[in-house]
Amino acid sequence: MYFLFDLLEGLIIPLILWLIVVPIFLIIKTNRLGSRVRKLEEQLAGRRSEPEVARHDIQFAPAENYGHREEGTPLPVPLSIPRAPGASAGNHWSKPEEYHGESAFLAWLKEDVLVKTGAFLLLLGLAWFVSYAFANNYIGPVGRITLGLMLGVGILIFGSIRLRLYQSQGAIFTVLGSTVVILTVSADRYLYDLFNSEVALGVMFLMVVYVAFVSVHFSRVSLAYASLISALLAPLLINHYTYDPIWLMSYLLLIVLGTLFVVWFLRAPALTLTALLGVILYTQIAYQLDQGATLLFAFIFTGIFFVTNCVSLLRRASLSDASPVHVLTALITGVYLIAMTLAAAPEEWVSAYLLLWCVVFAYGSFQVFIRTEDKVPFYIYAGVSVVLLGSATAIELEGPLLTIMLTLEVLASIVLMSRVVRSRASVDLATFLLVIPGLLTLGHLTASSWREGFLHGDALAVVVFIGALIAAAYIRETLSLPEAEASPQESGSSWLFALAGVYALIFVWLFFHSIFDSFVGTLLSLVSYSVIGLVLFLKGRNEGHAGIKTAGMLLLIFVVGRLLLVDVWTLDTSGRIVTFLVIGLLFISTAFLPKPEVKENN
Repeated sequence: MYFLFDLLEGLIIPLILWLIVVPIFLIIKTNRLGSRVRKLEEQLAGRRSEPEVARHDIQFAPAENYGHREEGTPLPVPLSIPRAPGASAGNHWSKPEEYHGESAFLAWLKEDVLVKTGAFLLLLGLAWFVSYAFANNYIGPVGRITLGLMLGVGILIFGSIRLRLYQSQGAIFTVLGSTVVILTVSADRYLYDLFNSEVALGVMFLMVVYVAFVSVHFSRVSLAYASLISALLAPLLINHYTYDPIWLMSYLLLIVLGTLFVVWFLRAPALTLTALLGVILYTQIAYQLDQGATLLFAFIFTGIFFVTNCVSLLRRASLSDASPVHVLTALITGVYLIAMTLAAAPEEWVSAYLLLWCVVFAYGSFQVFIRTEDKVPFYIYAGVSVVLLGSATAIELEGPLLTIMLTLEVLASIVLMSRVVRSRASVDLATFLLVIPGLLTLGHLTASSWREGFLHGDALAVVVFIGALIAAAYIRETLSLPEAEASPQESGSSWLFALAGVYALIFVWLFFHSIFDSFVGTLLSLVSYSVIGLVLFLKGRNEGHAGIKTAGMLLLIFVVGRLLLVDVWTLDTSGRIVTFLVIGLLFISTAFLPKPEVKENN
């Protein structure tokens, strides 16, 4: 049996080494070949871009008379010759870029790949050595922990010295040394308990702070990630994270503040997102122990990440767009806040908390916008505010009143965007939110309350939504835009008017059928449709508006199709006579109206 284990170990270990060494060898060869090819391409490009010096670009030394030069007098020489853009005085080749468009991770992997591999193998070797020494009891508990700490500190000091000469290599040794120290302290906590939890966490925290300081001093983002990940893993490594939720969240707050300090200097928004994900992880742990304290810390973290993300958005290189990391951070922050409020807040305070944070996000992003005219933070957190407001509304209300309030809230957002941002894109984004009350309104159109009349909440919800569609279309058409955005775009407004018309026609049908019997309700509905269709058709024909004319034609086609396919079979003889005569007379009456010849336009 032991022979089989030895045989498997002899096969698996070489296979693992081959899986590590062969890709590394291929990466090195590819990197070298790529460097040689780039160097040749740059040399060829440099030769092709040699400056062609024009006669008028050459400055000669002054001479009194070039036409009567005495014999033996030297020819005038140019004082300066223009060089190609980007070329220096002693070197005509521009410095090549470091990674030439490759991904940051692949570029980092190819940089000092042998050193990285050696550090990984050294860590495995040390782990096997320590486990072997422990198994044979060569070193006592105190000696084992002391040896691990001395080894880690030694590697850390060596990495710090190496950083001054070779930053990539120094960063590798710095992370390796801090990792050895952290793992040694963790092993002590789980095996020997020589250090109490406070001392163990203090040692780990010192390692984290030192690595973070080095990352800022040498502008190494990879070190900042290593520091943050080590800090987030520290409570799990000391076997003490389930005892005191306030202690855990306080430590996490300290780590988040330190991370934001690093983010300020390195401008790495992904660090903020990583810290947020760590906060969410530990919040789930603390929530099981103390819900009230966890909710308080959740509010504190929400405020910190809101301010930090806004500042990071304002400090980005381009104001025209936002990184997906910024958007994701904002969305996750909003979801985190809503989830913790619903889970931990008292039921009577949930809506109040959500409304409070809605105001905070909206007001904060609005203040950023009016001071910087940067729309991106306003868009992002205005969306989060709308979600918070909608969530609070959905918690407190239900049925038609919920639909009415959501409709009015969306309409208020549209008005706000049109007055504050004054951008068609912002108005369109706010108008898109009408999809939510629109879907709810479909349920009110099919409610059973229409059988008892039209004086009920379902009818009011439909009327309010129709009015909101018309108001949104009017706001979009009358929007005062800057000259750069003043190009006419009526397609969005036309669709809003058309959608409002569809809901209105359905409402007319339900209204008449809720008052009269089936025959009279159908007759009055079809007559109303015919009148509306004729008005739209004639208006579009007279004004040369193809869209209005088409809408009228479609409505008239619906009336005729309904008569021939449905009502001819469902109505009795007297009903068919009355319905067909009334609608037929309406259609015939158009023959006596004038027909102006107007060229149609879209």
